[in-house]
Amino acid sequence: MSITIVIFVANLMNYFSAKIKAGRGWRLSFGGAVVPGLIILFGSFWFSDTPNSLLECNKFDEAKDLLIKIRGVNNVDEEFNDLANSSEAAKLV
Repeated sequence: MSITIVIFVANLMNYFSAKIKAGRGWRLSFGGAVVPGLIILFGSFWFSDTPNSLLECNKFDEAKDLLIKIRGVNNVDEEFNDLANSSEAAKLV
């Protein structure tokens, strides 16, 4: 749903910026596309790694601790083993 809303907002912005005189509307449209990119860029510094990405870096203990933190239970062995097996299978491809 959020993708649909973003597409709709982008189309509205393009529609109204096309009516700006002297052909400068494309700058507004292009500048508006920079905003979400900057939000994602700066937001990526605050997001933590996922258990799967930690497994890819061979940080097994950190991955298991993070999985325990995310799930809120101490018994995550089965899910952790599934993730570890999937990670190993992906490395073989």
